[in-house]
Amino acid sequence: MQLVGDFYIPDGDRHFTKYGADLEHYQEPQRIRALEWVKTWHCAVDLGAHVGIFSRHFAKLFEEVVAFEPTLQTRQCLERNVPANVRIIPYAVGDREDTVSFRRHLKNSGATEMEDVRALEGAGFDYYAVRMIPLDSLKLDGVGLVKIDIQGAEALALRGAEETLRRCNPVVLIEEKPYDERSTEQTELCRKILLSYGYREGEKVGADRIYVCD
Repeated sequence: MQLVGDFYIPDGDRHFTKYGADLEHYQEPQRIRALEWVKTWHCAVDLGAHVGIFSRHFAKLFEEVVAFEPTLQTRQCLERNVPANVRIIPYAVGDREDTVSFRRHLKNSGATEMEDVRALEGAGFDYYAVRMIPLDSLKLDGVGLVKIDIQGAEALALRGAEETLRRCNPVVLIEEKPYDERSTEQTELCRKILLSYGYREGEKVGADRIYVCD
């Protein structure tokens, strides 16, 4: 692993190194805006925690942060980057308990994803199997915020989090990057799922959309 600013990131990563000492401010505007809607400060959930940029920020405000990160090399960095009130879950998150195939982008650790999410060409990857579980299986209480950045598997995560979302009504901060037509379809599917759970669509900040329950 390598040190960028005061965050450890996986060796070989070239995407996050360019931020240098400013890495802690990565995607900060959407974090700050989403936090303005939070009503309960017991637990935040970070789905796709990566090296813990969001989790470290959340840990200063919430009693507990539950951070999902299935990739070993990234998770080893996450463990060194976050405080003790961050509980790290070493699994992928989805709509069922299963074993799924992942591919890791060798030069951008943030681009790791389930193998069948979308076609990617012209870059180096390695492949591995990870356990996937639904968020609902953790039976979390007092969830005030759920951040979702899992590279195209967001709808799977939402389906596996229905009970938690309906019971706790947390703010949901979800990535909406327009990679391609399939990503646009994924964004619309996530919108429909969240609206069916009683959420309303809020503002988009950067690449992320905020959803809230009134």
